[in-house]
Amino acid sequence: MDIEITAFYCVCDDLLNSLNYQGHSQCRMSAAEVMTAAAFFAADIMRKVAIFSSNTGISPA
Repeated sequence: MDIEITAFYCVCDDLLNSLNYQGHSQCRMSAAEVMTAAAFFAADIMRKVAIFSSNTGISPA
């Protein structure tokens, strides 16, 4: 899992660098770190929804 997170972070960082994105000077996390955390948080929620759906037979709308 660490390799996937690192690879995703690198893609986000490369994308932001290619767009010449400059983060705020007072930020403690880079934009690539925030994007990575948000993506893996959302993926975890979707995984839990899929497990719930398969266990209950209820599909999300």
